[in-house]
Amino acid sequence: ALEEQAGVVRARAQEMKDSGEAFFKEWHEGSGTGLSAETQGKLNVSYAKIKEQMMGAKDAFTPFLASLKDVHTLLGLDLTEKGLQTAAPLVAKAQARAGDVKSRLTAVMDEVNAVRGLLAQKPAS
Repeated sequence: ALEEQAGVVRARAQEMKDSGEAFFKEWHEGSGTGLSAETQGKLNVSYAKIKEQMMGAKDAFTPFLASLKDVHTLLGLDLTEKGLQTAAPLVAKAQARAGDVKSRLTAVMDEVNAVRGLLAQKPAS
């Protein structure tokens, strides 16, 4: 189940990357966006940040998934109180890695929201 979900996440991330690249290519080729040069520059910077942050999130996801697998494997072998105690450090590691993934994805969402704000501005006259 974990590997299945990881595949879904990877596919969605690739889909987002592809659609983002297609959007920006179409946007650059159109250049009739009505946005000021300053806003266009900010959008380019934001798009680069989003791509970089998504790669960071992807890179952080792999060790997080590995931590979850470690916990799953250990608990699959030993559900006694001793097994749960043995799993505690692995769970803590998984939680820390989850926090890293979450903070990276939050940064992506913050930048996406910044782009939404830029696109919502009135076109330059």
